[in-house]
Amino acid sequence: MIKTATVTQVGPNEAAQGQQLTVLIKEKDGLFLARCLELDVSSFGETFEEARQMIQDAMKHFLETASDAEVERRIAAYQRRHGKTQVYTTRVQVPA
Repeated sequence: MIKTATVTQVGPNEAAQGQQLTVLIKEKDGLFLARCLELDVSSFGETFEEARQMIQDAMKHFLETASDAEVERRIAAYQRRHGKTQVYTTRVQVPA
């Protein structure tokens, strides 16, 4: 199962202020694996909510310790690969 969570401004880094960052959370082997797509930061938890909290903490720590240049480099690399478009996800059932 894949769910997404959008996180807004989780740290004081000026390069990320005001941006909405996309987090992909998927369940695998009894754990929920979380990854911020723009920052390339990952974490995990035993539940969806724990994984969401853990990735927010990991993103906050990254943004508190990374230079503005590193944050900008990661966001720019993501945007080069995927464009500057919003990311939306939904679940649909395939008709039988």
